[in-house]
Amino acid sequence: MADLRTLSRTYADKTDSFRIKLITIKFLRDQVQNAKGNLITFRPSKVAQDLHLYGRQDLRAKTVLIRAFLDDL
Repeated sequence: MADLRTLSRTYADKTDSFRIKLITIKFLRDQVQNAKGNLITFRPSKVAQDLHLYGRQDLRAKTVLIRAFLDDL
């Protein structure tokens, strides 16, 4: 039974990271479209805070995932 919990937890973590990546990309796309040629700078902590307001979801705890994803971009 413990193996099942571990597998479901791993699966939930993967879907969480995938969902965060999708929300982050949607947010960044909206920011770029609304920039109208102005320079945009992104700080990972600020993006995490804005995503909390943008998606109405608790993403502040996922700042590490967001930071790693932005570093990969």
